[in-house]
This record gives sequence, structure tokens and C-alpha cells, in this order.
Amino acid sequence: MAILGAIGLAKIKAVVVAETERRRGIGAAMLKRRRQIYRSRCSSTSAPESC
Repeated sequence: MAILGAIGLAKIKAVVVAETERRRGIGAAMLKRRRQIYRSRCSSTSAPESC
């Protein structure tokens, strides 16, 4: 799965949620939070190649 960021592209190779915790939106929440972190980090850096 790939997520387009403000500057580049990030690849997430796997998302793992315990079987007992599935179907509760945890995986989607982790991906959403990762997008937020990626976007904030890349929008505030002066070196786009580090994103």
C-alpha cells in the first residue's frame, strides 16, 4: 500500500492487528495517524529527500 504525501511517496509493507482486535478500525486508525505524521514531518523539513 502506498500513501501519497505532500512531497513524496511512502510505502507501508504491512499492517498487523491482533486477531482478537480486528474489525474495530484499529488498522485504519494507524494508517490515518501515519499519514498525519508523514505530512507534518515532510511539510516542516527543509530537506525533501529525507521524507
